[in-house]
This record gives sequence, structure tokens and C-alpha cells, in this order.
Amino acid sequence: MNASQKKGRASSLAATAAAVVAYFAIIAGFATQAVSQTIPLTLVGQWPGHPAGEACGVVVSSNYAFVAYGWAGLQVIDISSPTNPVWVGGCGTSGYASSVAIYHKYAFVAAGYGGPQAFEITNPAVPVPVSGLDTPGQAKAVVVSGNYAYIADGEAGFQVVNVADPANPVLVGGYDTSGFAEAVAVSGNRAYLLCTLYSGWFTLSLLELIDVSNPASPVRVGVYGDWYRILGMAVSGNCVYLLSRFAGLHVIDVSNSAVPTRVSWFDTPVSS
Repeated sequence: MNASQKKGRASSLAATAAAVVAYFAIIAGFATQAVSQTIPLTLVGQWPGHPAGEACGVVVSSNYAFVAYGWAGLQVIDISSPTNPVWVGGCGTSGYASSVAIYHKYAFVAAGYGGPQAFEITNPAVPVPVSGLDTPGQAKAVVVSGNYAYIADGEAGFQVVNVADPANPVLVGGYDTSGFAEAVAVSGNRAYLLCTLYSGWFTLSLLELIDVSNPASPVRVGVYGDWYRILGMAVSGNCVYLLSRFAGLHVIDVSNSAVPTRVSWFDTPVSS
């Protein structure tokens, strides 16, 4: 696929990872059907934004926030003073940056049809591109665990990349998910893929559980489906928290990977 084709196919499905992480931090502790308390929140600082893009994903390392900033690529913000965040640098990507993960002194960015891209961040103010990999689909999300980067690769499903040498990433395995892979999380030997299945007039969201004990040969071991549009997820222990636009927060017990089961939900007062 050439560059013009990739650009033409670029999706508008901007990942909302940063908002999901913040939202889960507030409500994951009381995700039950009845909630009788509220938590006061106070805004202490913000960065006013970058005119060339939109914040889609964020990860914090030391005193810096690394932001996947859409068409503006990777941007770095000094948050050593939370009340006064300061932009310090950035670097463009060859596609739409929607997710970012940190591995030692490298930032990996999921950049749509530009694939996963690696940046050396020894000096956070000057991210240096060191490699890129053209995956079969469009890289929507990335997480790194051990020496592997796990990619939600859109229409191409799930991809596993060996990043032991970040300058020379190697695609080692993959799995063709049932839908469009939009988000990924990894805990131990399990990867959790959030996929969307589009079929005519309806949309089905799927949580697919993948055994990655052998990264070269990932195997699906379980699946959970929901008719509501799932926007994001977080994993903690034996629970996966799914955030739905119109159906609030769903808590899924994955202690038995073969039979993931919803155990509770929190109905948010407005669409999430």
C-alpha cells in the first residue's frame, strides 16, 4: 500500500485514551450499580493545546507527559509543576498519532497507516525518530510489555512486534480479530483487545482475550460482546473496566478467560 492510499484510508476514529484513563481514575473504585457519594475535583493546571492536532493518548514518565497528538505527532510536556505544565518539544509522525507507550528511553507511537514508530527520548525536549514499521493495518493503539509491543492494528486485528532493539523492530506474530481493533491492554500473559464489529445498521463491541504466552503465536481464549459502543478500557487484577458511551461503566470478571462475565455496572448520568 503506497503513502497516498494510506492517507486516503485514514480513519477518523480518534482514540480517547487520555479521557478514559482520567475517567477510570475517578470511578473505577466505586463501579457498582448504586453510588451514594461524589468526589470533588479541582483543576490545578493545564496546557492550552497545540494548534496542529488533538490529544488522543498520553503516558507519563518521570516529570514528563508524552502525548499522541493526532496529526501533530508526538508532543512532550513538562509536568514537574502540575499547576504550570510547559510544552518542551515534539516530533512529527508519518500518520495520525493516537496512542503512545514508553519502553526504557524510547517512546512508541501508534500512528495509523504510518504504523508503530519509535522515538529516542533521552532528551525529552528533542525526541529523535529511530524506526518505524509498516504493519498490515492501521496502528490505533500500542502497549509495551517486556520486549514486545502489542498493537491494535485496526482492520488487521492484533499484531506483536519484538522491540528488544527499538531501532530494528520485528513483526513476530498476529491474530485476525473479529472486528476493527481499536484499543489494547496487556496483563501478564493476557492481551485484551477492544474491537468494533460494523454490520449494516448495528455496531457490536467486542472484548477479545488473547493468550500471548507465545508472542509469535497469539491465541484467542475468550470473548465478551456488548451492543453498546465501547470507547475504552482499563485492566486491574481480574477485572476489565469498559467505558460505554451510553451505558456507563461495565466491570468484567476475567478470572476465567474462557468465560468473561459482567459482574457490575455504573450508569453514568450523561453519555460518557
